[in-house]
Amino acid sequence: MGRASPLVIDVSGLSDQNPLLKVTTAFSPRGWVELPPGVSWPGDSALRVEATVVREPAGFHVEGEVHGEAEAECTRCLAPFPWKLALPLIAEFRPRKGGSAPRDAPDEEGVYPVQDEEIDLLPAVNEAVLLAFPMQLLCREECAGLCPECGQNLNEGRCRCSVEMPSDPRWSGLAEAWRRKQAGERRAGERAETKSRG
Repeated sequence: MGRASPLVIDVSGLSDQNPLLKVTTAFSPRGWVELPPGVSWPGDSALRVEATVVREPAGFHVEGEVHGEAEAECTRCLAPFPWKLALPLIAEFRPRKGGSAPRDAPDEEGVYPVQDEEIDLLPAVNEAVLLAFPMQLLCREECAGLCPECGQNLNEGRCRCSVEMPSDPRWSGLAEAWRRKQAGERRAGERAETKSRG
């Protein structure tokens, strides 16, 4: 028997006279909420869910927010950095016709089943979190990345490598400008070292 989801909500008390239910809960997302490659939940992380469940003729409408913080690895420089989550949560829950199925299997996009007068917000939270991450995770927009030769994190300072530009002749002017810039930086560094010794 699997573990009980931390986000199962009893909706048996909702009626036409009492159609609203406010939900506020926090739980450890490790082992519950999936993350894309290069992202993890810190050991002490907590995910907070604030939502309003509204009874409707066809089922239940849920709207709210998900808050938390994950640790991501920058795609360019590979350094870890915090990724704050503040996400909208919107989902519909409907009684499932024609037999039972797992709670985490939506009938269609954004529509989840009601089972035994309970709804499970976890699949909707999972989907919201996964969709929040872009293809490229950057510690900052202007991240300089790593030197392709020595692996130096260029955000922490330049290295002394002479990085060759692509050999495509259309890039020859840019390659020459890059070589001159690299050579100038090396000469400036050598002059500064000579002065400090003198």
